[in-house]
Amino acid sequence: MSEMFDEVPDYDGTVDGGGLKDSQVDKSKIPIQLVPPSLINASGRALAHGIDKYAKHNWMRGMAYSDLIGAIKRHVSHFESQEDVDPDSGLHPLDHISACVTFLTYYCEHPNEYKQFDDRVFKVAETDTDDKKTIPGRVTEHE
Repeated sequence: MSEMFDEVPDYDGTVDGGGLKDSQVDKSKIPIQLVPPSLINASGRALAHGIDKYAKHNWMRGMAYSDLIGAIKRHVSHFESQEDVDPDSGLHPLDHISACVTFLTYYCEHPNEYKQFDDRVFKVAETDTDDKKTIPGRVTEHE
């Protein structure tokens, strides 16, 4: 037995997979192992296309949220219409959706750098301005 294992309390030399890691019980840790490789691969394919079309990490320079929202909506429409190959890239529409969501997620996680690109027009109203009653989910335009 190695010296390292001799220092571990309650270790009797049995190797049976019964060890417990903190990440299995610590709810504050993101369970990244639950993200399927297919999602990572989808984003990767679209990002690789972006390198060829624009430049590596070009998206990190920032872009209007509305442009990304529009792209997501177009690709969802293509997917919904069973158009499974984007004519420009040859990729699946879900690849592009994944990349756009990745960009928006990154921008939202770094608001100090990307707030100036947040040009969303619609927001959920907290109250109706006519009678001040709360209307959950009612969409209004930003003022």
